[in-house]
Amino acid sequence: MINESMPTGAAVLGDSRGIKPFAGFAASGSRFPAIAIFAAVAFFSLAVFPLGAQAADDPGSFDPFGAASGDSGTGAADGSGDTGGFGFGFSDAGSTVASGQSLDIGGELGFSAVQFLGTLGDADSFSDAASGSGSLANAAGKLRFDARGKDVDASLRLAVSPSILSTDPARVIDEAWVRLWLDQAMLEGGLLKVTWGKADALSVLDVLNPKDLSDLTVTEPKEQKIARPMLHLSAPLGGVTFEAAWLPIYEADRFAWDGPWTPKQIEDLKAEGMEMLYDELYQSYAASAWSTVYTQAYSTAVTGGATITAANTAAIAAADAQVASMSSQLAAQATADAEAALPDLLEYPAGDTLDWSQFGARVTGTVGQVDLGFQYFWGFLPSPVIDVASALSSGTYPVEVTYNRYHQV
Repeated sequence: MINESMPTGAAVLGDSRGIKPFAGFAASGSRFPAIAIFAAVAFFSLAVFPLGAQAADDPGSFDPFGAASGDSGTGAADGSGDTGGFGFGFSDAGSTVASGQSLDIGGELGFSAVQFLGTLGDADSFSDAASGSGSLANAAGKLRFDARGKDVDASLRLAVSPSILSTDPARVIDEAWVRLWLDQAMLEGGLLKVTWGKADALSVLDVLNPKDLSDLTVTEPKEQKIARPMLHLSAPLGGVTFEAAWLPIYEADRFAWDGPWTPKQIEDLKAEGMEMLYDELYQSYAASAWSTVYTQAYSTAVTGGATITAANTAAIAAADAQVASMSSQLAAQATADAEAALPDLLEYPAGDTLDWSQFGARVTGTVGQVDLGFQYFWGFLPSPVIDVASALSSGTYPVEVTYNRYHQV
């Protein structure tokens, strides 16, 4: 792995793009809600609408956990990410589709709860979880629409939960893609989750999709993946398989900004940023209050016949006393305003132009019982580089966030 342009002495921190208060790229993140929704509907319509135009002898069926045939390893239509919960569905013997075509609709509804026991040996210590109660509860639902035809497949995956609806409604579209079969080759495009490499859990070769690590109770690799706009090609070449993927825009890994899953790097950054913002705001508010009191006291003293020197001395004393008496009020105001400004401490790059595109290709095959392969990826590291020390020492913010481009071979 070759990493380009790593600044000396920089700190590598986790990104919380998409997790409030790091809202991510402009226009509610690089998911582009309006475009994503329109594309999902358009992609799905192209494949689904022709299914109802013909009738056949085979009755249509509803399969809540049906798998798409010919899945290339994206995991997008095989239901592999649907774990736990329960399925619901129906079957209508009066509906029919053409032979070789099908429409499967399925889903699940689940509820989970996590209790945090706090610091070992301290019964009164609980994690900073939901409403400070030491527990996290979450209800989530999923819907899956899979359409299959002779030379085209399409899938739309929806994920709904209170956290998604409150933080980034565009994430309701979990996956949306169309897959074309070109003889023995396969070309798919849309919001995709593509797996490269073979491993029981994490794989260093699985680099196409960033991960949502804001909730560490989610441990399935596919569930952690964030679907990205992507074109993916897979084709047999002799005795090997060639794959290529192009991602036109960029999104990084997501980490929690607060709560029990917040990385230590982000906690440290928040603490340093809070100290910098608080000091700056407190000094500003104290100076403003001092100036106001001094001006009024000086004017009153001069009007009363005091000399300039006497008026100045009296005004300084009055301003000092007033600011000292307001110290608690000024501190509270500075703390509240610093906390409100903290989410804007970091300034992210746009990430939504072709300058941020990424590309990868790989060749895989099997010799006997041994899997062999070669992979190349040209993209950006999923974690940002932030030169926190320089930014805080200079007293300037927002702090610029950068992402290093790298080559993986």
